[in-house]
Amino acid sequence: MAWNIKGVWHESCASGGHCAFYFGRDREGPCKQFVLYQIEEGQIEGVDVGGVLVVGIADIYSNKFSELVSRGAEGAYYISDSATEEQRKVIEPFFINNLPGISL
Repeated sequence: MAWNIKGVWHESCASGGHCAFYFGRDREGPCKQFVLYQIEEGQIEGVDVGGVLVVGIADIYSNKFSELVSRGAEGAYYISDSATEEQRKVIEPFFINNLPGISL
């Protein structure tokens, strides 16, 4: 899959400070995650995806980094209503296949 996108990533989770998972460490307990991807410009598979917002929400059931990597989490991605059908066709598989942690 060919892609080149640029934007802003906003995240809110249950961690106090940086999430231990980003550093390959275990956490004290499971958590929930809310992420907003604000795509400013770019293309996925030749389709312009600039201006699209994507929200990811996940329940991370394990506090073990190794289990997150092997089993993932449960959640969903929501693509903004302003996205065209063509944009949705490339954005959905991009997020599901390239951003680890959420299995739909």
